[in-house]
Amino acid sequence: MILTRPPLSGALGSHAAAFTPPSIANCELYLEADTQPVVADGTNASAWTDQSGNGRTATPSGGNPPKYYNNQLNGLPALDMTAQWFDFASNFMSGFTAADVFFLYKAVAGNVNVLHNWSSNADAYQPYSSNLFYEDFGSTTRRDAITTLVDPATQFRLYEVAASAGQYDIRQDGNSMFSAASNTVGFAIPGGTPHLGHSNSQYSTGATRLIASGLYSRILTLTERNQLRDYYNTKYGLSIS
Repeated sequence: MILTRPPLSGALGSHAAAFTPPSIANCELYLEADTQPVVADGTNASAWTDQSGNGRTATPSGGNPPKYYNNQLNGLPALDMTAQWFDFASNFMSGFTAADVFFLYKAVAGNVNVLHNWSSNADAYQPYSSNLFYEDFGSTTRRDAITTLVDPATQFRLYEVAASAGQYDIRQDGNSMFSAASNTVGFAIPGGTPHLGHSNSQYSTGATRLIASGLYSRILTLTERNQLRDYYNTKYGLSIS
């Protein structure tokens, strides 16, 4: 028998009914761990179903898939990405001219933490074992040795990268980590296969826990980013300002 979670009640229930991340226009991909059937801790993930309506379900790569763990944040689950990752069937990002991506996750200090290979460039780390970030989402240029605002290993953080020809911004919990007024957009992923939890040649070496990821084919407005912030604050008991 497949278990399902009971409906949310109170303020959270009414908030979730009014807004969900895929309701923002141009949502190309949306993954959230609690949308999957409830299974025992340590169970291998067979797939991660896309909630955007575009059918871009993530499938485990190789014989060591990410594992599902309950009660990771406010009683809700996350996926353990240690030396494990997901693939997508094709590079659906190849024609993007701009994009905004969010990850709700917890890194492990002193380890390599990898979220994606969604660029035309080198390996990205969020962060590397030095606890510095290396980011190239949606770009032909990697931004190197970015200092974190707060240690992502202390708790789950909302990490965002916005990339267009006239903008490149990296944010942590809504606060700027890096900003540039120019960028050469690039989504020609080496090998043609988008990965979640793996860059071009590196995966996470620590117990990186991923709760959600949302991808949009444009830069979101401040109002939309605040909607996402409020959604995650309410649902997961966070206090992102």
